[in-house]
Amino acid sequence: MALKRADKLRNATAWTVRELVADFKQRKLTTQLLAEGTIRYCCWDLDKVILPKLSAMQVRTVTPADIVHMIESAH
Repeated sequence: MALKRADKLRNATAWTVRELVADFKQRKLTTQLLAEGTIRYCCWDLDKVILPKLSAMQVRTVTPADIVHMIESAH
């Protein structure tokens, strides 16, 4: 059980931010879970703020400084 969880975590952290966002959109941004307006604004944030700055980075290499820079440069 612990080995499966470790493998799953290792595989997820090998993703790029682009892959993680695509998976998140497919699994969590659905009208079964959220209102259409919420989905629209969340997708806008992902597409216009996060992906332009971090999309090619591997998830495991994203640092807090990367997040701060992304947020500060979005305004």
